[in-house]
Amino acid sequence: MAFILLMAVSIPGTGSEKAMKILAGKFTGGEQSGQVKIMFKAPDNGALDSADNKAVISKLLTKIQGDTAVASVASPYELANINPDK
Repeated sequence: MAFILLMAVSIPGTGSEKAMKILAGKFTGGEQSGQVKIMFKAPDNGALDSADNKAVISKLLTKIQGDTAVASVASPYELANINPDK
C-alpha cells in the first residue's frame, strides 16, 4: 500500500477558498518590502561603541546581510543614532 501526501488542499466554494482568491488578487506576489529596526543594549551598562560590542554588533549585522531576502543593513554607527547618554 502506498501513501501520497499532497501539500495543497482545496474545497471549492468554502469561505477560506474565497478569501484566498481575494488575497491572491490583491497581493500578486510582486516585490515585498518592509523594514525591521533592531535595538541594541550593551551589557553591564557598557557602551555600544566599545571595541568588543562593535565586534558583536558587526558580526550579527553581517549574518543578517547574508540573508538573500535582506536588501540592505545599516549599523547604528553608520546611522549615528547611538544614545549619547549610553
